[in-house]
Amino acid sequence: ELSILGSANIIAPAYFFDDNDNMRMSAFIDVGNIYEKTSSIKLGDLRMSTGVGFAYLSPIGAIGIHWSKPILKKSGDVIENFGVSLGTGF
Repeated sequence: ELSILGSANIIAPAYFFDDNDNMRMSAFIDVGNIYEKTSSIKLGDLRMSTGVGFAYLSPIGAIGIHWSKPILKKSGDVIENFGVSLGTGF
């Protein structure tokens, strides 16, 4: 199994919160796919999504939420537009 993954993020303080020292917002674009073997790699099969996210930098780690929308998708893909994370370096 082989995965091809890429991501670009713009991260900034969330200025619209009073306590923005611990709040971050981001915009991102993700691209990738998983292949069974190297001979099956086709760049036309890559998927891509873009989205926005917010994170609170808590004492136990970053607590984040994000919303994304697929840009490149194929029929049969399972789309998950909303996610929650704990402890990532957001």
